[in-house]
Amino acid sequence: MTNSASAQPTTDLPLTTTPRGTTERRMLGALTLAAGAALLLSACGSIGEAVAENRAGHTKTYEFATGKAG
Repeated sequence: MTNSASAQPTTDLPLTTTPRGTTERRMLGALTLAAGAALLLSACGSIGEAVAENRAGHTKTYEFATGKAG
């Protein structure tokens, strides 16, 4: 048995496209911006701490005469 009637309304948009101005599309945009902001803000803190540690002389270095000693 085949169903010749389409359950979806006929439009020129692909099935994976969300029309502009819908609540789903706004939420997706808001979530994308929030995720990007969280990523940027979390990375800035760790980079700043690493630079401060390096300037304070807290970088550990080791030196060995040969590879076997290392």
